[in-house]
Amino acid sequence: VELLGHGCTGVIGVEPSSAPILAAPSKVRPLIRHRLFKPGDFKKNTLNLVTCFQTFEHLLEPLPMCREIHKILREGGAFFGVFHNRRSLSAKILGLKSPIFDIEHMQLFSPRSVKFLLEKAGFRQVEVRILYNTYPLHYWVKVLPFPRKVKEILVPFLKKIGIGFLPIPLPAGNMAVIGYKKA
Repeated sequence: VELLGHGCTGVIGVEPSSAPILAAPSKVRPLIRHRLFKPGDFKKNTLNLVTCFQTFEHLLEPLPMCREIHKILREGGAFFGVFHNRRSLSAKILGLKSPIFDIEHMQLFSPRSVKFLLEKAGFRQVEVRILYNTYPLHYWVKVLPFPRKVKEILVPFLKKIGIGFLPIPLPAGNMAVIGYKKA
């Protein structure tokens, strides 16, 4: 929606799951291909931007995917991805209770390892930045490793007095990564 709103053309999405497609705005749905992204889906040197959010963690071999993305980008094109950060403060605090440590995650990345991955695939000027997630205070209390009984009392109380809806930005364990195909 944002890209279309800024006048971008040729916007295409690839999504293997039905739920996000159905949740997308009606003007975006026809632009989404319902399948897995695979080599050969896009011609070499044709795209200006490829984005991918929290997907690489689910790949057994992330380097071939990264190389395919590099291949389909035009010279000067960019890859923008969001990855979980296994070195994040939240992962350290929550330990194995962190959502980063998920049975479906085949890979766990750090800022250093994700930068290495992109550079190995041929990207240049790779930058990694910590993302802040903003959620209401009651949500953070709900996901923190407090005893269930404490949450059952604290969450409704925080909502009742109003501060439970206060938006709190925290580095919840994600990082943004951008890399460019050398022009």
